[in-house]
Amino acid sequence: MNNIFNSKQNLTDVGGHRPRTVKDVRTAKSLQDVREIVIDAKSKKYPIYPISTGFNWGMGSRIPIKDETTIVDLKQMNQIRTLDLERGYAVIEPGVTQRQLSKTLEGTNWMLNVTASCADSSVVGNALDRGDGTIRARSEDILGVEAVLADGSVVTTGGLDQKNYYSGRTAGPDFTQMFVQSNLGIVTAMAISLIPRPESIYLYYARFRKDFFPKVFQSLVQLYRVGLPTTGMIRLRELYLVPETGSYLLPNGADPEHFVILIPLLGTPETVKISEQMLIRKLHSLDGYAGARFLDAKNTPKNDPLYVRAQLAQGIPTCLPIRRGLRLDSCDVDNGSMGFLCFLPLIGLNATSPITALQQLQQSVNEHPTALAAEFNFISSHTANMVIQISFERSEEAIKRAHAMRHSARQKFIESGAFPYRSNIDHIENEILDRGEELHHLHAIKKLLDPQDIISPGRYLNTRDIK
Repeated sequence: MNNIFNSKQNLTDVGGHRPRTVKDVRTAKSLQDVREIVIDAKSKKYPIYPISTGFNWGMGSRIPIKDETTIVDLKQMNQIRTLDLERGYAVIEPGVTQRQLSKTLEGTNWMLNVTASCADSSVVGNALDRGDGTIRARSEDILGVEAVLADGSVVTTGGLDQKNYYSGRTAGPDFTQMFVQSNLGIVTAMAISLIPRPESIYLYYARFRKDFFPKVFQSLVQLYRVGLPTTGMIRLRELYLVPETGSYLLPNGADPEHFVILIPLLGTPETVKISEQMLIRKLHSLDGYAGARFLDAKNTPKNDPLYVRAQLAQGIPTCLPIRRGLRLDSCDVDNGSMGFLCFLPLIGLNATSPITALQQLQQSVNEHPTALAAEFNFISSHTANMVIQISFERSEEAIKRAHAMRHSARQKFIESGAFPYRSNIDHIENEILDRGEELHHLHAIKKLLDPQDIISPGRYLNTRDIK
């Protein structure tokens, strides 16, 4: 085990979650390192918590869920094991960053489905936690995984074999999704689907007055269900809610009177033109319309306010959104002056759910004066991932209000049947239990595969019921 070393670290958290005591930090550089750490943890009966790059900002960063847990740092597992430029997939380790993979794909016929997070965030970590990319939900990128179970054995899923070749999903059960948002094993590699680099990449950007949200939202639902001939996630974003009284903090450039629609348009010149015409017909005559732009992403100048979004549409990651939003000169987010929390519920695409969601959020904002930014990412004809970003000064009182507001909103959403699709370290233990007895069988799977609760205790699944 010469290539494994212990390294105590001072763990800070931009979200101001409840502090945890960390027993140790161990770094793995290979699959064999992970196996040896897991076997040692099982033998000595201590809990371990794997992280990739630790940029789980707003939900706990790199801090484990339970006290006295040993962190297993996987960022030095950063190999691109396979890159198949004929079939369009890559097999990558948890430490491979958006920047690294995107750079590798430059000049090829493929591009990466990047997120607006840091360029140095983990592709595997974000996909496993169901993050949203610019083009599609990151969960759609997952083809198969390699994982180490609690007994040290190695499994592969989804047609990924132990020689890092992806054959596709063949006959029989596929357990890939068992390792998404779970603690059944430590994922040490993932086969991910790349996106064909299109002939044309445009960006649609439109602003609307917030008062007209319901009609605009339903028009987007209709547009999604009809389908644009181009590829790209439909986003309604930058919808700010502020408290009726008291002081609050907003990101630089925030406009509480308007919201934005942002859609990458990937395709041929002909399909991009058709999408442009469809968007104009469907949206530009609506009440509250405040202007729109169609940008050629490849030729958007650096001084354009939408340059960063144009880069993301091309599969080029950037750190600028997170730095601008938190007023930073670097990506040292956990040690900045601004705090940041996320609340991530799943919303039904019907006439009432999005309106109810905003009403509930406004109630929580007023009860615990803290501003927020809401975003709706359309992931299917039925649902949207809602991303609620809460910014605050990192004073004791502001942190307390922000957490109380998020907790209040979570309770309201759950009571109305809108459950989180991602969680944070303070709520994650009860996410499945809060959904009722019918899901308790999931804990039995954890008990079967990890009876000692060694891997990420408290992360969604538990070997015993908790409240």
